[in-house]
Amino acid sequence: EEALKCYQKATEIDSSFVKAYLNIGNYYIRMKNYNEATWFFKKTISLDPDYTEAYNNLAATFTSLGELDSPILLIENYLSRGPENSELYTTLGAAYFQKGMINQAIIRFSRAFELDSLNLGTLLKMPQYKDKKDSVEYDMGLMLYPVLMAADIIMNDPDVVIVGKDQVAHLELCNDIAKR
Repeated sequence: EEALKCYQKATEIDSSFVKAYLNIGNYYIRMKNYNEATWFFKKTISLDPDYTEAYNNLAATFTSLGELDSPILLIENYLSRGPENSELYTTLGAAYFQKGMINQAIIRFSRAFELDSLNLGTLLKMPQYKDKKDSVEYDMGLMLYPVLMAADIIMNDPDVVIVGKDQVAHLELCNDIAKR
């Protein structure tokens, strides 16, 4: 609450203080006030059109509001201007995944991996792939399952993720992806 007041005061003193708008938006996300968060992230982007964290946060806010087309349009537009960012490709992949557009999700996740050097060998060693690769037809979805799981967790930002023992390796990979 005190931090919010400080950031609000900072924007009164200097209306171009970009980081303050971003942090106010982040505060409203934590309070689950997505409409207010949206306004502050849009303000951040209007002040600094290359602030990738603001795009990522705004896309997550749109998703929380149930607007699945908005994050796709927002990030595709940003990426079309040239800046490549693995975090935005991951968010974009998650948005496509949530819309059920798996092929588009895989393309965006693959680009994120290229930019962030997530080793394909890591995915090939994951238990769900290693244990099933010989018993089922080769499937990119099977191999990318941990990445899709990570995207779902990152986009929805839950307080708790419940998994079975067979999912522990996936959760560890999710943590690695989130840190990147």
